[in-house]
Parts: sequence; structure tokens; C-alpha cells
Amino acid sequence: MRAWQAAYRGLTGFVATGPSRDDDAEASTGEVYAIYIEPGLIGTGLGRRLFAHAADALRAQGFTRATLWALEGNALTRRFSEAAGWRADGARKTERWEDCEPVEVRYARALS
Repeated sequence: MRAWQAAYRGLTGFVATGPSRDDDAEASTGEVYAIYIEPGLIGTGLGRRLFAHAADALRAQGFTRATLWALEGNALTRRFSEAAGWRADGARKTERWEDCEPVEVRYARALS
């Protein structure tokens, strides 16, 4: 896993990437494991820059495609991902977390 952070008077955002962890992934598929932006900085372009850095890093590692997982009910994250060129590819998963089973939707994009 590789991770990068953006900092200005403290941590403002980070992104972590690596090989895809999905069972159906090809060796040429990387994954954005996590991306976080301090809520007060949403809309400043920081998230787009972190996404661009993640794509560049995955491409430099030889990946030609990337995926990420978003909670189905997280409209903000889903709109943000779609605006950055990611598209839902139809895959869904549910993992039990204590007393809930959130549904996640997979997004993908080419890195060419």
C-alpha cells in the first residue's frame, strides 16, 4: 500500500492505493483503498488533486485500470467520484460491521 497526505496546518486529506483486493480483478487493476478530505475543505479542489495523484501513482506502478468502493448511501462520495471520471461497474458487496451490513458499490476507471 502507498499513501499520500495533504497538509496545511494539520492533516487536510489523504489517499491510499495499491493492487486491487477484489477476487475478480486482473493483475493490471489497482485500487484506491481510501480517500479522505477534511469536511471544511470539500469543494476546494483538494480531493481532485488527491485523486489525480492516486491515478498517476497507480499508472507509474503499471496498472491500467483502477477501482474504488463507496458506500451505496454516501451520495456525496458517489457524486465526487463520478465527477472525477469514475463509473459504477455493477459490482456490489456487503460486509458486516458490528450491527449493520452496509452495501458498497464498486467504481472503476481506465488509467490511460
